[in-house]
Amino acid sequence: LQALDLLRTGRLFARTAVQTTPKRFLFVPILRADAPGRVSPPLTPYLNDFFVLSHWHDPLEGEGEGDESSSASSVVRRDDADPLPVHISDEVIITADEQAERSPVAKVAHGWHTKQQDINHLARLSHQVQVDIDVTRYQMNIVSFLRMHRAVHDGVTPAATRHFGKLMRCLASLHSLDYVTPALVRLAAKKTYMHRIRITAPENERSMQWGSDLDAVAALLDGVGPEHVIDDVLNTVTVPI
Repeated sequence: LQALDLLRTGRLFARTAVQTTPKRFLFVPILRADAPGRVSPPLTPYLNDFFVLSHWHDPLEGEGEGDESSSASSVVRRDDADPLPVHISDEVIITADEQAERSPVAKVAHGWHTKQQDINHLARLSHQVQVDIDVTRYQMNIVSFLRMHRAVHDGVTPAATRHFGKLMRCLASLHSLDYVTPALVRLAAKKTYMHRIRITAPENERSMQWGSDLDAVAALLDGVGPEHVIDDVLNTVTVPI
């Protein structure tokens, strides 16, 4: 309840005082999960829907980057042998590689402290990101297929769809792009819905209304988790060319 009050009101009530948060603050809970999207004990659905994204780290993978590497295909790279200058003056020539090293994203990657103006700059860039109509259709198809998937209990919420769209644009600005690629849509979908999807019980599966066998449905849903649902949808929905 305290976490929910903190996220809703920006205030935390103690016995002797009221603690207030800055106008912008980041709330990062670290929870135990046996598998992606399977937090134990589970959060309440209302509180869970406040979190924009989630990441599950498999302890067997050590300190690897996990599925973040899947976004590498969305990054536009130039030939290292011939970097193009992006700023030319009488005294200074800054190449694209040097500009990348000086960017706020590079500072974060190297563990540097991120300044407020860098965060504001990235926020402004995310608002300037363009989304092609085919990419928007791809995003909405993913949402529709997730909502109607037979293994999903209660579908997906409108808040999740809003977070999905915002995260796509933020990922584009973090990748130094002013447009959203299908690869970024896929990455945003995994981050947005992994902690939100709830697997339905066999007796509540949709096809049971039309006489499906309970044992067959239970066998079908056995071992299915949020990551399997998302992968199934991403493999089903046609990627725009």
